[in-house]
Amino acid sequence: MSTLNQVILIGNVAANTEVFDSKSGKLVCSFPLAIDRPWPEENGEAIREVDYHRIVAWGKLAEICQKIIHTGAKIIVRGKIINHSYEKDGERKYSTEIHAEQIEVLRWKNKPEDDLKEMAEKIKEENKKLKPDKQIKGDYTAAN
Repeated sequence: MSTLNQVILIGNVAANTEVFDSKSGKLVCSFPLAIDRPWPEENGEAIREVDYHRIVAWGKLAEICQKIIHTGAKIIVRGKIINHSYEKDGERKYSTEIHAEQIEVLRWKNKPEDDLKEMAEKIKEENKKLKPDKQIKGDYTAAN
């Protein structure tokens, strides 16, 4: 039987993007995605906890994310779960990232209409440089 490493997350961007070049010179863009995880207490009341996932985009997708992803936006991320281990102060550390393959914007937050129109044009131009399955998708015409 074959294996599958695919994840789909829907959440809110929790902080602005961080952009840097990898050791190989490829552009990398990362940001935290906040996802609510409600669960019921014994008395029936819902408890709300939030999980934060580190989203990482590479290359052209990183360029686009740098330009359009902002705190508060609700997005869908499709990608792969990647685990890393490293040594720090003589101790083995572990980290998990979501390597984005596709991002769709569901809702912009606190964006004036003029900013949305300008952003829509930027996205359309940048998407022309990407394969269809790697493009940023979403409704860029109205603030929700």
